[in-house]
Amino acid sequence: MRLNRSRGTARTAALLAASCALLAGLSCVPAHAGPAPAGVSTPVPTRPPSQPCAVTYSAHDWGTGFSASLQVTNLGDTPIAGWVLRLLFSGNQRITTSWNATWSQAPPSVWLSSAPGHHRVDPGQTVPLGFNAVYSGANEPPTGLTLNGVPCAVTYR
Repeated sequence: MRLNRSRGTARTAALLAASCALLAGLSCVPAHAGPAPAGVSTPVPTRPPSQPCAVTYSAHDWGTGFSASLQVTNLGDTPIAGWVLRLLFSGNQRITTSWNATWSQAPPSVWLSSAPGHHRVDPGQTVPLGFNAVYSGANEPPTGLTLNGVPCAVTYR
């Protein structure tokens, strides 16, 4: 009996391609090329902002301490509730008080969490907050600012 190698090879290749697609989570159903059926809306893809939040950071320094003011803006299209802003300090800065947020610190990280009255940040809304801190040596501004684990665009003033 003679085997048809080209037919077997094509069948094997098709089976392999289908298996790979299924493993990758891809659909094997052909796309519908016509208009959507009546009563079914076609979703319009939207592109989220490259960074869903923006933070403006400014500090007034007096040599052994400083007062930092922050403005956190929601650039996304959904409200942010129960937010946590994380900052990374490169020096020995130690927070002493805060306003419009509660704080915790485990160097190099500082976490500023939403306080009553500032729990929700609606799209386009800005929440003001700040803290006082002490330090010795250099007082470099914080880096790696994230809001609920997502990097924010940062402006230093």
